[in-house]
Amino acid sequence: MTASHALEQDLRQRLHDLHVRLDQLHPRASAEIAADVRRDDLCDSAQAMGALEAQTMSVERLTLAAQRITEALQRIADGTYGQCEECDEPIPPARLKAIPTATLCVRCQGAAESRASRAARAPQSAWEHEEAPHP
Repeated sequence: MTASHALEQDLRQRLHDLHVRLDQLHPRASAEIAADVRRDDLCDSAQAMGALEAQTMSVERLTLAAQRITEALQRIADGTYGQCEECDEPIPPARLKAIPTATLCVRCQGAAESRASRAARAPQSAWEHEEAPHP
């Protein structure tokens, strides 16, 4: 078995496992939690809201992971797996071994994270640029 075939099999197994976990978070469980939210007891309702929020976050996280694996499988099929989407340079094998769904090399990932960090720190509106008037 070639390394790329073994990687593809591993990704397919991970994708299958994610789908199994998503199926375990069945909508009926959400309905049961929602029914608890509507109870008269404030503490029970608060706990149910927390459970519903946690379940929603889990579904979102698992869905995103499944999407990334599906995209990696598509890149394998296209012959572009292991190629940085920004600079077209090969992604180091050690990075791919650690993060099989990586789409950026270390340098481009660092640049993307720096841009995201600067954007998060940037003022959100023109009002934040103005100084408060002096009395």
